[in-house]
Amino acid sequence: MVGEGESKEDLFIPKMEDFLAWLQKGSLIVNMELKTNIFPYPGIEKKLVNMVRGFSLEDRVIFSSFNHHSIRRIQDLCDIPCGFLTDSGLLRPGAYCKERGARFYHPNYWTLEDEDFDDLKAHGIGLNPYTVDNEEAMIFLMEKGADYIITNDVAKACRVLSSQDA
Repeated sequence: MVGEGESKEDLFIPKMEDFLAWLQKGSLIVNMELKTNIFPYPGIEKKLVNMVRGFSLEDRVIFSSFNHHSIRRIQDLCDIPCGFLTDSGLLRPGAYCKERGARFYHPNYWTLEDEDFDDLKAHGIGLNPYTVDNEEAMIFLMEKGADYIITNDVAKACRVLSSQDA
């Protein structure tokens, strides 16, 4: 997406090292999704963990993937927080994540049932639903106890969150 005052020529895809260097300068916490659910990228987990460690960003990154095997490989390498992405509702998602050492559950927010919020809370699992671009959904999910939301509209999310804090 092109922002105000930008042209398509201003846009580029940064190298991971450039992104991590930029991230170091602020206080954002980012979800780093591994797209390993369709194509395998042998060794990608170790490379990413080493990069994040190299920039001392272990406390500012959450690794996630639809490929829960990828998350297990990351967990074998480090203690950086991880979340399981899901596109369909899981029964007892808190228990599922807890049993497998994931600190977060990252579901499609449409799949959440009332019982899921309770199960996640009972097992001490954080909730970071995606892709929440609707203001009413943002408010509802934060009121229900979401830790973070994954959105395409960061400006709207910041506005909504700051209005909730007021």
